[in-house]
Amino acid sequence: METLRAIASTDLLSSEGYLHYIEGYTLIEGSKNYYILGKDEIYYSSYLGLPGQINREGKMGQLLYSCAKYGEFTKWLEIGTWNGNGTTLCILDGFRDGACSTAKLVSYESNKYLCRCAELNLAEHAAKLQLQIIHGRLSVGKTFPEPATFSPEIRRSDHFCRYYDEERFTFKNAAVIPCPFAPEVLVLDGGEYGSTLDWESISKENLKVLFLDDILSYKNKELYSTLVKDPNWNLVNSETTGRVNGWACFIRA
Repeated sequence: METLRAIASTDLLSSEGYLHYIEGYTLIEGSKNYYILGKDEIYYSSYLGLPGQINREGKMGQLLYSCAKYGEFTKWLEIGTWNGNGTTLCILDGFRDGACSTAKLVSYESNKYLCRCAELNLAEHAAKLQLQIIHGRLSVGKTFPEPATFSPEIRRSDHFCRYYDEERFTFKNAAVIPCPFAPEVLVLDGGEYGSTLDWESISKENLKVLFLDDILSYKNKELYSTLVKDPNWNLVNSETTGRVNGWACFIRA
């Protein structure tokens, strides 16, 4: 089985500054002269058993856990499962240790390999029956933003160069699957360049609590700034140090 492929930089780098995504491969290493790509299924298999970036040792993870354990909310929605061992695990631990067996978490992950990792990582969790992982996206009738919509600063960043086209490909190829309920709690931690589309597509009629990750990066920076000024939402906790891009929790006023 072919596991690695080396490709000259001129074959991958677009005129707009991002690397063209080759289906089935992830960038492992790069320089001015070459890029090394690894097969997706091999790259993402390393995420099996890997601890989440957000966990109960941190403030956000503990807040998620407490809200799931002691809160009265039964309809939870998460955008961005990752490998399942981050925010997803914090919520499930709260379900397990709390008294509400009717609470449900629906978690969306558009990357099929991460989706599978999450399913395997959480297969033995005591609250696994309260979790539904969906391989797909919520963004109905949305078009992924073109490179020209981003600032020159963003387009010059290493993150944009590496991940923009992969995220665009994943978005376009993910099935649109409606959420089975109007959520009461939302954890918004999806893709860096399509998070706004997720927010626009989510039903907010019953939304009471909102967790935002990466409030200092493009992903949720603008939404965070908007909600801080919105009288309909109260900021109850946030952190802009510790984790690289910060997080925040809002409750409906």
